[in-house]
Amino acid sequence: MRIGNSHKKAQKFLYLLCLFVAFSLLRVGTIAVRAQIKYARGQNLAPAFEGWEQNPDGSYNFVFGYLNRNYEEEVDIPIGPNNNIEPGGDRGQPTHFYPRRQRFVFKVTVPKDWDKQQRIVWTLTSRGRTEQANAWLQPEWELNDEVISENNGGGVLAAGNEPPSIKGSPAQTITLPDTATLTVTAKDDGLPKPNPRRTTAAVNRDSNPDPEPPRRDPGVQIKWILYRGPGEVQFDPPASPYAYGQPITLTSKVRFSAAGTYVLRAIANDGQLSSAYNVTVTVNPGGSGFPPGGVKINFQLAGAPVPSGYFADTGAVFGDRGNGFSYGWNADTIHENHPHLSLAQVYAALAWYYDHQPEMDAEIENQEKRVLALRAASKLAPPAITSERLAKVPQP
Repeated sequence: MRIGNSHKKAQKFLYLLCLFVAFSLLRVGTIAVRAQIKYARGQNLAPAFEGWEQNPDGSYNFVFGYLNRNYEEEVDIPIGPNNNIEPGGDRGQPTHFYPRRQRFVFKVTVPKDWDKQQRIVWTLTSRGRTEQANAWLQPEWELNDEVISENNGGGVLAAGNEPPSIKGSPAQTITLPDTATLTVTAKDDGLPKPNPRRTTAAVNRDSNPDPEPPRRDPGVQIKWILYRGPGEVQFDPPASPYAYGQPITLTSKVRFSAAGTYVLRAIANDGQLSSAYNVTVTVNPGGSGFPPGGVKINFQLAGAPVPSGYFADTGAVFGDRGNGFSYGWNADTIHENHPHLSLAQVYAALAWYYDHQPEMDAEIENQEKRVLALRAASKLAPPAITSERLAKVPQP
């Protein structure tokens, strides 16, 4: 009789244990699914303390970045209670926030006699949530160029590499609907040196299903971003081509959707280190600015006339295939926008394309010509690209 009772108790225990394990696995699975959800918009922002560095005069820089948890939405938080640094309030932090993780965005300088335990606190409030980044002179958080390069995806810093130098246009004042014309020039030391293109065999190695993505084009590139401002901006072009071993100059026309004071930032990046140049543009009210949310780009063959109200496709936004069409997503961006494809599958497809590039390009061009012929016959306007779509454009 006791054996029977013990057996029933054991069965009951095993049953409860199985229920507990199943419930635990369900919870873990639910958490994992939630962790994999990518939100295009509606999420909050979190400031980030990247570390500190000491200047030659003994003063210190606290370096900050941020995480915009949205994958597409750009968020604006004006200086004030919802975007505040203590002490000081306004310490040069951005008010326009691009999607996802943005590292090493700005610096707060403090004197050399700064108390090593005193905090600099950046507070951001968005979507009803308040997040803070606390910065102080913790020895383990000291930054150098090696740390910056590796955290920015540049890999091991090339020996002797220094950030590019950059200079540009002075502050400007315009009246709507006029545009501002801004010019910036960057010079670099030629480091890091270009890496040879990897072979197809290296891309398809079975031993590494998630290989290191191929390096970007060698040299320096300049790109514009909106750092502060009450409205939207359009840069034409928004970025320069890459230049190796020689200075590069980018001249852009900038349109504004509303009057106010804007801070525009040009970033020169050599693939490992970068430098920024800010220019302030005061936009006085007058006529109307461009309507927010509508950026029209002309996607036609090179040399085709650009309809009124459209930007020419310079190839600087999406990449230039030499025919005026906009392509150029790298493997990481393809994987991010098509998560059902693994990186190994993306690289395999790219390898196949490069092995058959002449016939593939010919077929693509034939399809493009057919589309243009159909469009001309139907008298349809070229497609418009909204600012929300532009938020998905991969940044070099």
